[in-house]
Amino acid sequence: MRLQALGGTSISKVDRAANGTDDGVVDELSSGYIRRAKDIMPRQGRDFPWRMVMDYKHDKKVLLSDPIEDGILQFSGATAGTPVPT
Repeated sequence: MRLQALGGTSISKVDRAANGTDDGVVDELSSGYIRRAKDIMPRQGRDFPWRMVMDYKHDKKVLLSDPIEDGILQFSGATAGTPVPT
């Protein structure tokens, strides 16, 4: 709904602080099938939101209280950024 309200057609995440690392989401796990799939598993970043914190209270606050337009998500499309009248 938010995407439509902004008049956009797509959303992309943008890492403006070079947070990329070689750390994987499941690197701590040692099962064979996890190790074999390591190259296709998601990577972790250095800082939030690129790093999973595995903390329910933190996730709840972020998902329910923090703004959607936080500089990480980039809304694009024909009229992205221009609110559509409701």
